[in-house]
Amino acid sequence: MLRHLLATALLSIVSLSGILLPTRTEAAVMVHFLVIEGDFDTNSTALESFKFRFEYDTAQTPALQTGQDLLNVLFGVRGSTPTVLNGKTFFSSTNGSYGATYEYFSSFDAYIVSQFTINGVTFPGSPLFTNGKYWNYQVAGGSGDFYEGNYPFLDENNNPAWTSAWDGISTRNLSNGSFDAFTFGTGANSDIAANLPTAANFSNLTALFTTANGITVYGSAVPEPGRSMLLAAGCVLLVFRRRRSKLLEKPSV
Repeated sequence: MLRHLLATALLSIVSLSGILLPTRTEAAVMVHFLVIEGDFDTNSTALESFKFRFEYDTAQTPALQTGQDLLNVLFGVRGSTPTVLNGKTFFSSTNGSYGATYEYFSSFDAYIVSQFTINGVTFPGSPLFTNGKYWNYQVAGGSGDFYEGNYPFLDENNNPAWTSAWDGISTRNLSNGSFDAFTFGTGANSDIAANLPTAANFSNLTALFTTANGITVYGSAVPEPGRSMLLAAGCVLLVFRRRRSKLLEKPSV
């Protein structure tokens, strides 16, 4: 009888706790990808690229809303004190060895990226709009307002494709798994690598830092060599091997 009463009481306590205690909210891991790519070397036409992956738990971190949010996490929030150079107004941000510089255009109240600093090195060194090249913002996936429709855009094979984000980094709406890219070129979509990267391309990155609100940024330690650089290196290696094999084939005297 006593055992039955204890069991009944325990069951009542468990049932009551289930009512009073809040249920645990299921968290989701959000992921965003960022590519910084361009022809930074004036002696080569090869593309160099940096890859970054942003991961955070939605139960702990407010969702990143725009492309500007990605830049703020990695490069820091732009300062309020501008630098005036040749009649142009620039605002800088910094986050250790990472930083970004924006030029402010008063005519349409917008900030345009003029240069990035990655691992203490500034890319590119030339001013904005020099030689017809400048930083372009391109996206794949996600959502946003665009004069031709809404993201994500599809190519001729109905696959997600890179497209210029003409709605701008401040109004770009991120979604889980979206890809964003800044490329230094003429503004054509051909300035970025033809193939859209996949999540697998960002799997071997190094954890750079974790913010106070739980956003972990992973990145490539060094710029990836462009395809033409890889081809040139392969040719040099092939020539070296052929010469070495010929030397080994020569009869000894």
